[in-house]
Amino acid sequence: MENTKRYPKNHFLGLAIAICLPIGMPVGIILGHIALGPAIGALFGVVLGLAFEKMVNKNPLELTEAQKRSARKMLLIFIGTGIGTFLIVTLIYLKNLN
Repeated sequence: MENTKRYPKNHFLGLAIAICLPIGMPVGIILGHIALGPAIGALFGVVLGLAFEKMVNKNPLELTEAQKRSARKMLLIFIGTGIGTFLIVTLIYLKNLN
C-alpha cells in the first residue's frame, strides 16, 4: 500500500536537522571540540533529511509565499551559524598550534 499522506516541501529535512543537531553534541565532546559536534550533527541531518524527502515525500505540498520567506530567513540564519562555528573552531585550532 502506497503512502497517501502528503507533507509540506522540506518537512523531513527540517525534522532530521532538529533531531541530529543535538545528537552531535556528544560527538563534539568526544572529539574535544564541542562546537564541532552540532556541525557534524547538522550535516548528518541534512543528508538523512534529503534521503527521507526523496523516499517518503515524493509529492510534497507546495509552500505559500509567507512560508517561502520564512524558510529563506531560516536558511540564512543556518548558513551564518555554520560559517560562524567554522570560523570559531578554526581560530581555536590555530591558537592552540602556537
